[in-house]
Amino acid sequence: MHKNNAPTFETLYEVKGSKEKDKCTILRVDRNVLQRLIGAYGAGREVDLLNVLSHELMPVPISLVEMNGKLRTGQKALLADVLTKGVECPNTITLQGSTCLLIDGMALVAAVGKPADAQTFGDYAYSFQDAVLKAGSRFQQIHVLFDRYDDNSIKAGTRERRSKKTRPIRRDIENKDVPLPKNWPNFLALSDNKADLARFLSQHLVANAPRGQVIVVAGGFTDGEEAQSSSPEFDTSVICGKHEEADTRLVPHSIANACETVVVLARDTDVLLLLIAHSPNIPCANLWMMAGTATKRKYFNIRAICANLPP
Repeated sequence: MHKNNAPTFETLYEVKGSKEKDKCTILRVDRNVLQRLIGAYGAGREVDLLNVLSHELMPVPISLVEMNGKLRTGQKALLADVLTKGVECPNTITLQGSTCLLIDGMALVAAVGKPADAQTFGDYAYSFQDAVLKAGSRFQQIHVLFDRYDDNSIKAGTRERRSKKTRPIRRDIENKDVPLPKNWPNFLALSDNKADLARFLSQHLVANAPRGQVIVVAGGFTDGEEAQSSSPEFDTSVICGKHEEADTRLVPHSIANACETVVVLARDTDVLLLLIAHSPNIPCANLWMMAGTATKRKYFNIRAICANLPP
């Protein structure tokens, strides 16, 4: 098949060509067509110019595909700039009343990386806990939510494609003395390893919660619907769910929250869209999303964004 260069499902619709060259050629031809139409219209000929100008004068819809026929890759980050246009996004905020911080656990795992001084998974758990407590030092409640890694997930194919270039090795976290793998990205490339790490970190956070703060963990336990709290007074039954993604699990945690100020720590544009969509059902007076990096922080005021958007 390689010798005959037979098409496969991967290359069947592939179009080769220079995007910039094709773009210049197409624009020049369409300009001449439009010039003739306007000339005929100016000469008194019957031309429905408004109807002509309501369509793209291109062989392909350029909002969806490139000029060579290839689909455009999505860049969700650009959508955040569109939604927040005209809304102030400060790098710091003043918390009001009772406060709660919601954290995407696996996003924080990616941010923490492999600490240089951590030798075992016990060391890593304490480093992860320090990152959680540092982020939530001003909050009365901290919710850490993890993704699920089910075998029958619709994302199984995507995860398999992402791990093709790596050679992940299964590492069971039986206890805190298990040494960390030398290649941390390879370890995280395997879904079973991430599920095991989420379970281990969830148990550690609840068992080592500091006094004066309520730590709530969900999504990381063996039972996907299980949620645990460091405070027996906190009712976890209202936040139990079968969400596979922490992105969507953040929403019911926001809705069931009784705090006046809720801040969601996430860097994914999906979370911003979900918070905007479900904002009418979230009872807190102040709803923020904390994005960016530690050195370049940005807060999105969800209430102000919703008020600025058209219906």
